[in-house]
Amino acid sequence: MKPFGEYISFWSVADVLISKRVQLCDKRHKKHQLHLLSPSMSLGQMTETEQLLLSLMPPRKRWVSLSTKTRYRELDDGHRQRNAAARCNWKAIKWTIKRDLADGGVIPYLTALKEFVNKIQKRVREEHFAFEVPLLFPDVKDETSCRPLCKFESLEDSVILILANKYLTELFDSLFYEESLAFRCKRDYHGENDCVTAHHHAIVRMKEYRERFEGKRLYVSECDLQKFYDTVSHRVVRKCYYGLLKKAAKENPGLRFDEITRVFEAYLKCYNFPKNVFCKNGDKKFWEGNKIDEKQRCFKWVDTILLAKSRRGLMHLQIGVPQGGALSGLIANMVLNSVDWQVKKEMKWSDLYLRYCDDMIIISTSKARCKKLFSIYYKGAKKLKLVPHEPEKDLAFGRKAFWKGKSKDAYPWAMGQKDAAEWIGFVGYEMRRDGAMRIRKKSFRKELDKQTKVVFEKTLDKIKDKERVSNDSLLSSLESKLISMSVGKIEVWNAPFMESEMCWSAGYKELEMNSVLAKQLRELDRHRWMMLGAAKRRIEGAKKKARELVRKDLEQLEKDKNPDSHGMVHSYYYQFARGK
Repeated sequence: MKPFGEYISFWSVADVLISKRVQLCDKRHKKHQLHLLSPSMSLGQMTETEQLLLSLMPPRKRWVSLSTKTRYRELDDGHRQRNAAARCNWKAIKWTIKRDLADGGVIPYLTALKEFVNKIQKRVREEHFAFEVPLLFPDVKDETSCRPLCKFESLEDSVILILANKYLTELFDSLFYEESLAFRCKRDYHGENDCVTAHHHAIVRMKEYRERFEGKRLYVSECDLQKFYDTVSHRVVRKCYYGLLKKAAKENPGLRFDEITRVFEAYLKCYNFPKNVFCKNGDKKFWEGNKIDEKQRCFKWVDTILLAKSRRGLMHLQIGVPQGGALSGLIANMVLNSVDWQVKKEMKWSDLYLRYCDDMIIISTSKARCKKLFSIYYKGAKKLKLVPHEPEKDLAFGRKAFWKGKSKDAYPWAMGQKDAAEWIGFVGYEMRRDGAMRIRKKSFRKELDKQTKVVFEKTLDKIKDKERVSNDSLLSSLESKLISMSVGKIEVWNAPFMESEMCWSAGYKELEMNSVLAKQLRELDRHRWMMLGAAKRRIEGAKKKARELVRKDLEQLEKDKNPDSHGMVHSYYYQFARGK
């Protein structure tokens, strides 16, 4: 590998900026959709960062026109599928820059882009390199609290962080445990070449394991860390970082790490949970400015546990990394990597240990070994000054108390037994011992809430009391938006061969149809029609008529099994029922 200063090239910076420009396209597109529904809705002023980004990228009129071959891809059955707009925009911008560079003319955006790259290259070589303090904004988590999300406003800071994350991920990736699945490089994984592992792969491993030990008694352990990003110690992060750096140096003799180390240290120094977040709990202006209800104006923290370890008090603790910062996911892998290898060392061929960021699951054919592996992980996390949830002592199988438990020591996974759990959950999925799968209750509830939010908070509430399009156009737009986010841009004619992309269904591609899942999917369909019915009642005020329409839609949805039906094709149910 190259030193970090050389790693920052013209094209490495340009690629990051292109991705950001594509994200801005999507953001402006969503605002434009609202503007079309209500012409009096302003598109809003761009921020200074967004204006700077536009000045570094080719104007929209200069973009290369993509051919049909580029805009579409061939499917295995001979049909064509349109590529996602983000992918097409990315190619158009990059090819435009390449064309303009080859032409050799003086173009304002290219001059500005080259100056921006030079500025970043010089900046990472500065001895006293530092980041600006990230902007903090609260994201509502539940009825009584928020989670602190951070954003680096400076475009320079943001680009440097993204490149630093890519660099360190490439540098350390070979040192990480194979079944640590989040925030990894492209790699060869269980026969897949250049694979970017995701939560789906965890479910595939669990399926394979269950089938391999079909007739065996299995035991499961789970452990969840309390507020990892808010409590992780800077001292521990540094120790893990320099330990990995020492190993990487042996694999890359002669490679210098002074530049990347300055960037990494600056990331830790720019943020501290007690001083940047916890102190905001009593700041009335902060909460009012972010329009948060009084009941939710709180950043919760596991203060009683960590304060017991600090003699100088809360505000002197050097803890926490920015949630939303590019390096934070990598830090989770760096810190927990030592625990991964401790667990791996004690595993047998009949054990499975998977970790996705700060969530983990262990499955074993031996209860004693399952308990031992759980103990190694639990004690290892505590040694790293993290705060794992205490394991449940009395497991109430099949009841709410079981599902609410965050950490569970070894418990049996079996069908139809009082002293065993039939279902286990991980990364948004739940799997039954006989192989049936469903959506995790929390994830299922989240999708229902998202439907409500899209219809009311993100659309109707925004254009309330403003000039707008006709009732039919507004309702049609809402329906299209709900369909697109749930099953993708699918039509009746292409439904049999269309692959779902960039939608909710694509996030659960390992689900297989069964009676339990069917019930959940039908509820998602039913709720979507209910939201459209509620929107119709608000828009038209004709309650009786709207309720009758919703009732007819639901009845049709329940009895209509024809994939050529408009309602069925656009349903959650159809996405997983087709081809089964």
